[in-house]
Amino acid sequence: MDVQDAFPSSPPSRLVHIITQLLELELELKLSRPENQTEYFRWAVDNHRIQLATLRRQFNNIRLRLNEHSVEDLLDELNSQKEILGRVNASLSAGIIRGIARSALQLKVAEIESMIALKGVVDQLPDFDELRTMPEVWEEILESH
Repeated sequence: MDVQDAFPSSPPSRLVHIITQLLELELELKLSRPENQTEYFRWAVDNHRIQLATLRRQFNNIRLRLNEHSVEDLLDELNSQKEILGRVNASLSAGIIRGIARSALQLKVAEIESMIALKGVVDQLPDFDELRTMPEVWEEILESH
């Protein structure tokens, strides 16, 4: 059963998506024996390793941002982004540029809101290897998103 299937009522946050992918890819790598497989399979394993490294970097970027900011900092940033979004809506006429700007700002707002919700669950997010050994924290994160 996929982790997203367990909590279908709300869309997964970026962090939950990254953690889920990290767990899946690490499991796949542990189960594989690339030396006994075809060249195509070894190529796929290499691609999984690259993706795993990318997801770890993304997780660490989110973790560092979350750990370095208080809820007040995040709320200030959220209000600032919403203010900018309001100015974009008021000042730009409908069109491609406005659509791109609105989409980017709405994505930032959603990400900040997700981080604020996560801050309510865990003030300091541990590194991924430590998080894997803390099922209660992992469960709280999934339930909050």
